[in-house]
Amino acid sequence: MIPPASHFTFACTGLTQWISLAVPAELTNGVTNGGFKKYLVSMENAKILITPPAAEFIELIEAAMTARDGIQRARPAHLHAIEASLLGILERILSGSVSQRRCFDKRTEKVMSTVLECLRRDGQIHVVALARAAGVSERTLHRLFWKYFHMGPKRYSKVRQLNLVRRAIRQNHATPANVTGILTEHGVTEFGRFAIEYKALFNESPAETLHKHLVPQSNGYN
Repeated sequence: MIPPASHFTFACTGLTQWISLAVPAELTNGVTNGGFKKYLVSMENAKILITPPAAEFIELIEAAMTARDGIQRARPAHLHAIEASLLGILERILSGSVSQRRCFDKRTEKVMSTVLECLRRDGQIHVVALARAAGVSERTLHRLFWKYFHMGPKRYSKVRQLNLVRRAIRQNHATPANVTGILTEHGVTEFGRFAIEYKALFNESPAETLHKHLVPQSNGYN
């Protein structure tokens, strides 16, 4: 869906069910009567933030899961219909979210790209430093974050840190990992407060997350 050489940011503030769909370019030019093409062209010219209603994403997930379960036993003649159905839902999400779409102008795109890159390099960078790096005032930076992410830069940085820690903890560990060490590696200094924020966001403590993802140890028997 996303034009080649483009990049995207996915922001969430809670538990998320991921689904990934790879859409061959040739399918976007005919399966849905070319309806996709105008959206792809607009995405090539400007970064666009899309926030469709949750119900539409649920519909897409359910359709994709149904397609996944049936695609291996489907006849070749039916595969086209499955593709068309999924693309039709995607097109409807795009076309039905026009009022929710917000385009980044060139100036805003440059500012936000600079800020997000700074956060990728140093997740603990201060808001003042972020604004200075982007060449805007703190007030402008706050306004842009609230406009596009519905939260301020400080909160965005915290949510990002929480998700990075969770990803690191959920990696398969052959031996018990040190949660404190993982938190320290990600710039956490107030462990108690961080654990409270972590549980509020993910409904479990860092230690509970680790316990769920430990690799069972072999007992030495075959």
